[in-house]
Amino acid sequence: MNQEGSKPLRAALYLRVSTGAQAVKDLSVPDQRKQLEEYCRRKGWQVVREYQEASSGFQGSRSEFDKMLEEAKYGERRFDLIVVHSYSRFFRDEVEAELTIRALQKRGVQVVSITQEVGQGEMGDLLRRFIMLFDEHSSRETSKHVKRSLRENARQGFWCGGPTPYGFRTYVASHRGETAKKKLEPDPIEAEVIRKMFDLLENGDGQSGPMGVKSITAWLNENGYRTRSGKNWTIGMVHRLLTNSTIKGDYLYGKKAGIETAVRISVPEIIPAHRFDMAQKILRGRNPKKTPPRDTTSNILLSKIAVCGHCGSGMTISTGKGGKYRYYSCSGEMRRGKSTCPGMRVPMDAFDQFIIETLSNHLFSNQRVREMLLDLMERQAIRRYEKNGQLDQIRAEINEAEKRLRRFYDAMETGAIDPSEPTFKERLAALTEKRNLAKAAEERALAELQPTAKLTEKTVKTFAAFVRKQLSEGTLQFKRQYLRAVLDKIIVNEDSVKIFGANAT
Repeated sequence: MNQEGSKPLRAALYLRVSTGAQAVKDLSVPDQRKQLEEYCRRKGWQVVREYQEASSGFQGSRSEFDKMLEEAKYGERRFDLIVVHSYSRFFRDEVEAELTIRALQKRGVQVVSITQEVGQGEMGDLLRRFIMLFDEHSSRETSKHVKRSLRENARQGFWCGGPTPYGFRTYVASHRGETAKKKLEPDPIEAEVIRKMFDLLENGDGQSGPMGVKSITAWLNENGYRTRSGKNWTIGMVHRLLTNSTIKGDYLYGKKAGIETAVRISVPEIIPAHRFDMAQKILRGRNPKKTPPRDTTSNILLSKIAVCGHCGSGMTISTGKGGKYRYYSCSGEMRRGKSTCPGMRVPMDAFDQFIIETLSNHLFSNQRVREMLLDLMERQAIRRYEKNGQLDQIRAEINEAEKRLRRFYDAMETGAIDPSEPTFKERLAALTEKRNLAKAAEERALAELQPTAKLTEKTVKTFAAFVRKQLSEGTLQFKRQYLRAVLDKIIVNEDSVKIFGANAT
């Protein structure tokens, strides 16, 4: 290609590894570079550019590749050759590759493979196309085998690589020859953040009622909680965590390809399944796309709970005397007429008061309150037992974080780390944040391990009186949230009222 006495041809090297994991391990880029540079030296070509990246030849963004083509096809021509290890490094789709190569040739830029020399002319073009077709076929076959192997690996319960879900980390479960087989386990610190999210969703922070996703996000950021990368939480991140089935012990591998083909992997739970499923009902109930805003903000106490005993339609508001009087009326009869339902209508205020008094007298009698508190204390005792194991893990994380901080400070004192380095502050902040999060998790675990006060008659009476007062004099929002928590349905007939609910029957 090079005429004697003329200027040497200018070469751009394109280096690519097939996967992110291979790039991290740095298996092939140095070797590619060494071979490409040696080939150019033998040919007498001058290396003037290098483009390097890690991505699949089939999918994913190849920013360096696009930049190289942009510089080759437009503006001032800065190189005469693009030198690659093999044509598969350039493109694995033969049609796209051929179109690109022809466009480059029109600009006087040739694509050269150091391992697949084909020569010039029509025969060289034909041989190159044949090689690229074979590479494309081989790559697709390899891809199928890799996917099949990964799915089988997932079926056996092993982690297939990639970023771990928030709340989890990997550990080596076994070895197959020299290959380490990994599984997922809860990360003590991140798992504690997830538990805090669910506590806020269900109960609030002790100063407010149950929180929505937006309020949870604000609370986490205001109280110093940060993401794995040290950034503030966003509403989308929090919602994805609260709805991620992995945290209830149900990880789906390959779900991006469709739920029908996904492989279900059992992992240790962070949140019990029944609690996770209840949280999904809460989130769906608060979703404005599924629950009309007027329903969550209306002043109707028994909306979505009271139903007509004749047709099962919900009871909605109707008024009389120009709005002076309010009633619960059958929405089915109001929409379709008495031909489908004879209809029901009861005075709203009197009916609300009847339901509240019935719950106060039966559900919150001293005896029922004692039973509920005893059940609560039993569940707390079980949770304290479970927390003991978590506390050991958290303390191990604290020790590790403090060791890493001490090593960092020691390196700074000995001059191994220069405080003026651009990354110094970020590294120190990350280590400190890890230690602080671990200590916060320890404080939370210790608080839950405190002995529960002995259940006395005074405690029972005080708590029962408090709830009865809240039902009688509390805000409408409190009453609505509480009733929806304990009641499933109220069936209204002319001569009877049936109340259904796990805690109300």
